[in-house]
Amino acid sequence: TAIVEDVSRVRELPLGLTARKTSGTELWSATGGDDSFTNVFLVAAGTQSERVSGKVGSAGVSELLAGARGTNPIADEFAVVEAEIVLQYRVRDRELDKWLNFSADTRARGSTLDMRTRALRMIALREVTQFLSTKPLEEVFSPQGQSLLAGLSERVQKSFDEQDTGVELVGVAIPKLRPPLSTGDYAGRFEELSISAQNARRVVEASRSTVNTTMSLLIGDAAKAAEIVNAIEALRELERAGTDLTGAAERRAAIETMLLDSRAQTASVISAARAKRWELLMAAKRQAAEVLGQSASWAVSPELYEQRRTMEALAEALVMVRAKYIIGIDPAHVRVDAEMKEAASGLNLADYMEKKTLE
Repeated sequence: TAIVEDVSRVRELPLGLTARKTSGTELWSATGGDDSFTNVFLVAAGTQSERVSGKVGSAGVSELLAGARGTNPIADEFAVVEAEIVLQYRVRDRELDKWLNFSADTRARGSTLDMRTRALRMIALREVTQFLSTKPLEEVFSPQGQSLLAGLSERVQKSFDEQDTGVELVGVAIPKLRPPLSTGDYAGRFEELSISAQNARRVVEASRSTVNTTMSLLIGDAAKAAEIVNAIEALRELERAGTDLTGAAERRAAIETMLLDSRAQTASVISAARAKRWELLMAAKRQAAEVLGQSASWAVSPELYEQRRTMEALAEALVMVRAKYIIGIDPAHVRVDAEMKEAASGLNLADYMEKKTLE
């Protein structure tokens, strides 16, 4: 007896109780339609949805979770979803013997699947059920990181290989995934879970973008931001302890060097502060040198030195004043020289006649 097997043909194997073809887009909140779709799977209830709803402010999700959890401990740990999962597989190259020896191809009475296909279906259904039961509800509806389909494919393929089925899993398709219609009005509110998760990710990404932009402006390299921030926090802890002042000074100098090497806005601020510090220091040194240079004059005659400095201060303060008064000095030590530098205005007849007479 000859048996012909098309090993290159890709076969499809629905894992649910019923195989239902979906055309177009169906909303979870839509009423009507085929309510006989009962391919139910358990997923972990999780607490991530509560955190997301609390951060983003989704009242619908909060009401849904509050209503679903309560006195039933099973409902607190698991949730239910309806899914249509279809495996696409074929006989692996050079493993036809494993495919034939895995199981017989006889059919039971009233069954549309042969024994080999039913065995594959049971193995895959076991792995899918266990996999989904460990995934939180929000991760099933809004997967992050590794794709839900990739995780299912990897797990099912591993189980097939362990059983020597000779099957290569081409892919896993989930054409339909929704909350069960038996939840009534809550089916529409499940849509808010995905929206809330997307909003939360959008807020996180926007905040991360703001942090990177700010750190690039201040430090020049956002990758070094965490290193510098940790160094600053360690310096603060060391300064609060107050046990190692030398170590704190060395850490501060190292942090300043890191910031100066970045050549960003922080480096400009530090450079300007250092320049201002040197300016103030040199001004103080100049003033100190000036005072020390006048110490000899003070030693010779303190009273005369004081009067001279007082007059210098008055001359500097009253430079723009036309009328000046000197108060508080002994008149015996004061000599005032006055000279009229303003010419007489008009014609002086006496002077004119005197000049004519002399001529």
